[in-house]
Amino acid sequence: MGMIMNRRRVMGGSSSLPYDAEIEYLESDGNSWIDTLENLQTACSTYIKMSITKTISSNALVFGAWMDGGTSITPKAQLYINPSQRWAYSRTTNIAVSGITLGDSVALNTVYKLTATTQSQENDLKAYLFARNNDGNDLLPIDGMRLYDCTMTKNDVFVRDFIPVRVGQVGYLYDKVSGQLFGNVGTGNFILGPDKSELFVDMGLPSGTLWAKGNIVKDANGNYAIGNETDYGCYFSWGNIVGHNEGEGYNFDQTTYDSTPGKQVSADIASNDSTHDAALATLGGSCRMPTKTEFKELYDNTDTEWTTIDGVNGRKFMKKSDHSVYIFFPATGTYDGTSLSLRGSRGFYWSASHISDPVAYNLSFDRWNIYPQNNYNRRYGFSVRAVK
Repeated sequence: MGMIMNRRRVMGGSSSLPYDAEIEYLESDGNSWIDTLENLQTACSTYIKMSITKTISSNALVFGAWMDGGTSITPKAQLYINPSQRWAYSRTTNIAVSGITLGDSVALNTVYKLTATTQSQENDLKAYLFARNNDGNDLLPIDGMRLYDCTMTKNDVFVRDFIPVRVGQVGYLYDKVSGQLFGNVGTGNFILGPDKSELFVDMGLPSGTLWAKGNIVKDANGNYAIGNETDYGCYFSWGNIVGHNEGEGYNFDQTTYDSTPGKQVSADIASNDSTHDAALATLGGSCRMPTKTEFKELYDNTDTEWTTIDGVNGRKFMKKSDHSVYIFFPATGTYDGTSLSLRGSRGFYWSASHISDPVAYNLSFDRWNIYPQNNYNRRYGFSVRAVK
């Protein structure tokens, strides 16, 4: 199978993308890997969101490039898991890895977010994902690695921004920088995660925006996902990407907020700003926070009612032409300091739209009223609903 595809496909008659659906992850079968076609020169930072589903029996490569000869330095850089089920990496050039600690145990079915940065590499050997490029040949491909997201930057400029996708039932990584599909160059077949579209609803809106079925939730290991429709989810202050569950004891007060990255934001949060967009940072892919305009569009182009689902109060927004198509917003309440209030009677959801310091736009509602472009102090803990 070829490494890159440039084919274009019409989706819904209005946009053109070279794939049928975004998926949650690509999982390797031990004989599948991707050539990124990017070397590790020029302060290259590779970010990988991944998990491991199987016990490793021998050294298995997460990514890397390795040249055994032909240069004075013999450049090498690789990240792998050893048979003791521990993180390991090796290199002859400067490399720093964050998000993990060398020698720590690898927990199965736990999502890791790690970044490996190389400062210099004196060859043009391209890095592989799910294996190592060994002088142009694959080596030590990993079995059971799930890749959720991957980016590569050089001197802080994105050169690759991969998301897992499928064409039919064949998996690829789609690069949002080049607009190209990167396919399996191994002999096996990637295992496909579920379609992300199954987690989003087409409400028939003029913009074509898709809304997530549930709020962003966080499990006990700190992994984020789109929750069930009745999940309150975790709570975020505006412009910050760490969510906090009920009972964590996080303080949503002004003093705490003033020391966070969100305090420094003085404009709308851009759709590619993974430092401040809670949906993009926690869910990846093309997920992002809605803007105030998108909240208003949802309100203007749907029918809505206050209702209770499985004992949870909230608002249902229904497609005008078919009320069986809907999204449910639980009445999440809000965190002020360490106190959660108004759960079950009012809902609050951050937008990506800025007003000024100290306020930003949000959707809020109760049994009687809906305010699609309300504004509150950015320090408050509100829920986040993703769009794409």
